[in-house]
Amino acid sequence: MKFESRNINFVYFIGIGGIGMSALALHFKRMGLEVSGYDRVPSRITDMLQSKGIEVYFDEDVSHITQFDKDSLLVVYTPAIPAAHKELSLVRREGYFLKKRSEVLGVLSQNYKTIAIGGTHGKTTVTSMVAHIFKSTGEKAVVFSGGIMANYDTNFLYEDEAEYMIVEADEYDRSFLQLKENFVNVVTAVDADHLDIYGTYDELKSTFVKFASSLSEEGVALVNAKVKNIFGSIDRKITYGVAAGDFYAKNVDYKNSSFDFWRADEKLMEISLNVRGKHNVENAVAAASVAYWAGIETSKIVEALNTFKGNWRRFEVIFSGEGKVYIDDYAHHPEEIKAVLESVRQMWLDAKVLVVFQPHLYSRTRDLAEGFAEVLAMADELVLLPIYPAREKPIEGVTSAWLLDLVDLDRKHLVEKSGLVEFVRKSDFDILLTLGAGDIDRLVKPLAEMLKQKYS
Repeated sequence: MKFESRNINFVYFIGIGGIGMSALALHFKRMGLEVSGYDRVPSRITDMLQSKGIEVYFDEDVSHITQFDKDSLLVVYTPAIPAAHKELSLVRREGYFLKKRSEVLGVLSQNYKTIAIGGTHGKTTVTSMVAHIFKSTGEKAVVFSGGIMANYDTNFLYEDEAEYMIVEADEYDRSFLQLKENFVNVVTAVDADHLDIYGTYDELKSTFVKFASSLSEEGVALVNAKVKNIFGSIDRKITYGVAAGDFYAKNVDYKNSSFDFWRADEKLMEISLNVRGKHNVENAVAAASVAYWAGIETSKIVEALNTFKGNWRRFEVIFSGEGKVYIDDYAHHPEEIKAVLESVRQMWLDAKVLVVFQPHLYSRTRDLAEGFAEVLAMADELVLLPIYPAREKPIEGVTSAWLLDLVDLDRKHLVEKSGLVEFVRKSDFDILLTLGAGDIDRLVKPLAEMLKQKYS
């Protein structure tokens, strides 16, 4: 295939197990190219890639790259990979054709009417909802989601002769600025995050404005009414929300996740969801707004949203039995954790909630410590696992023990990952929540198996 005028036969991904990288890997595999890559450890995603015939390596060995013809090889990497990584160092040193994941998405997006969905939280669910609406209604689209969509058991969808590209737009490392002249740019939230990249919250906000402003001639920015003041400089802007916005939810029943969808003074739809939570009502308003703007019939939007099953690790109910419920969620920012806990409290009013949280990144833990302390105190009992470092080196004084001291809660504990299953087995709770964006997902299966043995 041609990529930036080069003939490409092979694509190698450094960090192939990442949610965004894996979707691209599936895309190139479908195009008939030979696809392989490196990741640090096996995971549910690398298992899925291997099942699709994609070779995944777990050792840093440059022969994985040098085996290919250099002139017909594209190497894709994620900024989460350390600069000293052996394979990445070789590629840079030897002048291989190297692109960031976001650059590749930017090139691909120029072939479609792109719907780019960004925000510091909520973007994965909105992306998957929009994708499901389009897929269910026969609107042809290529989809790159930041979550594994439960309806399809993948984060990548493809239709021949697709008109649209639906893509989760990642703000980390300003990646979403590679997506240009889009049909719709969605902004779900703009919370202080990635300050290791942006330096200040003001810089983060101004970068979101740049993203939202990059529109085609027919394009529009769809922004959450909560943050509309940030985007006052954008002329082609519409807003959405719950009880506020150009498109909005009215008569909301949070317990049953149903609401009326309005535009101005006109009721357009009555929507009922199978996914629960206050945050999902807001997400559904965003998705319905995109679909309506794209000209999809309202009856088809209603039907599609009613059959949406959610994503892996987005308010995912893992176990339910004997009065116990176990929910796993990717939440790793104070606002995300707050949204999950508020939804749980609305659904189970008097439940005893045990939260297990794995902080993600030393810098985020340091920068947002007060916010974490406030929302984690909403639990009845709290367990903190050690901080997951990802790409970072430790920061002196920033530890889970330090964060735990800031949480105003009587029942709170530090637990190693190796001891978590046994700790939970001995605990008294109604609702168990595991939260975090690190490798806490590897504890989901053993926790579920323990709960099934004990309570089924």
